[in-house]
Amino acid sequence: MNLIKHEKGNKNGCPRWVYENNNHIIKTIPFKPAYNLNVGNQIKLINEVSDTELILSDYKIEDNKFLTYKMNKIPYQFDLEENIVNEASFDGDTFFFKNKKFKSIYTDIDLYLENILVKYVKVNLKLFPYYNIDGGYGNILQYDIGKWIIIDWDDCILGNKCNSQDIGKYLMIETVESIIDLIECADIKDIKNYYQKAIKFYKKMTLNTVLENCEFNLEELAIKSYINISDNKEN
Repeated sequence: MNLIKHEKGNKNGCPRWVYENNNHIIKTIPFKPAYNLNVGNQIKLINEVSDTELILSDYKIEDNKFLTYKMNKIPYQFDLEENIVNEASFDGDTFFFKNKKFKSIYTDIDLYLENILVKYVKVNLKLFPYYNIDGGYGNILQYDIGKWIIIDWDDCILGNKCNSQDIGKYLMIETVESIIDLIECADIKDIKNYYQKAIKFYKKMTLNTVLENCEFNLEELAIKSYINISDNKEN
């Protein structure tokens, strides 16, 4: 079993590890469970929503401090909706592609909304009040023609819940910042336009659902993302 990622954690956090073997990714994360958590039930929910056995049932809780769980490795990836195989290596959280020219589905706001955000909305409608808001390049894969899967589930497996306001807000941030990070956009007007399109799309998709109760401050979101992307460039 090979160690492929180790995060030591900051002063307020705890370390985590990611290993791989021939068939699986093994993650050890800080065990900070929600009240009355049943990890087995969370795994069943994730697999049901994923429509495949992504996470195996043989998890371990160590000293009530760490949770270790095992995921079936996704052996290859297609570009979403394009069915073109890309070679990639996996570090436990993100796929790094040998072809560094990102497809337009990850950099064009309209294509991103129609092919990526739409999938996160559908998943969150099934999960609520649990959630998955870790969008962006590498966290959602098409592992076979027409079959896609989200691979980052730490929050959900720990039983964390979120209200519709925060789910909508964070999905909008993930959508816009994942795009502007890849294209290195620093134009505040473009960022506002991205948020405007994303919010309109999200509002239409969530109308009359458990996620519809969400209001957005477009100006505030755009300014924060503009600052974030500027800080990332400096660092």
